[in-house]
Amino acid sequence: MMWQSQTSELRKTLIDSNYGKTNEEKINAIYVTEKKIRDLDRAYLHGPHGCRLCGRRDLDLTYNPGNTTWYCESCHKFNQDYYKKHPEEGDWRELYP
Repeated sequence: MMWQSQTSELRKTLIDSNYGKTNEEKINAIYVTEKKIRDLDRAYLHGPHGCRLCGRRDLDLTYNPGNTTWYCESCHKFNQDYYKKHPEEGDWRELYP
């Protein structure tokens, strides 16, 4: 996956490029690189790349604002039905208007 290869490449570059540097330079380089990795992780995990439950990528996806994730239509319906049957878990009317 492109996201995983980018994060592993950033970590490898971080290790290779810090040889012989002072502690302050290393800390700054680590901070910058880890921020890039966090940004990539956030973009991947919150983007519409596939259903969060079944993992399929070849279906239309629906956004669930209640937990900020994307689901395929069948998993989204499954979640709707679950919250309707278990109202103590959360107010499903707010999650699924």
